[in-house]
Amino acid sequence: MGTRERWQDKITEDLEKLNIRNWRRETLDKDKWRATINRLVHSNDPSSNISEVVQQYKQKADKRRAASNVPLPPKVTEVLIKQGLKNTDGAYTCPNSKCTRRTFRAQGIIRHVKACAPEWCKKHKIPTN
Repeated sequence: MGTRERWQDKITEDLEKLNIRNWRRETLDKDKWRATINRLVHSNDPSSNISEVVQQYKQKADKRRAASNVPLPPKVTEVLIKQGLKNTDGAYTCPNSKCTRRTFRAQGIIRHVKACAPEWCKKHKIPTN
């Protein structure tokens, strides 16, 4: 196992790779420093049709999953909706009857259920890891 490098060592290494000398002096002039550090950086402009690109990636992922013939586990929120544990205001109720905090928003219910009701998850074939 090698020695662990400090943050400062990594910065020094990067400065040497980019052949930047007198960096302290260059940082005093913001425009000059920005030009120096961006000299070797190449970036691509984001695609104008980003929503189409995202949709294509999702379709590819769906095809990969379908080709693997492994059924996806059910989603916690879908099972809760089927069991009538979603309120009219959009809040979900924990399926654990001993839970002290009963209602959750969609963002918090999944982790909570996996931690609070592992037996319920096992019964509905929902992975808890």
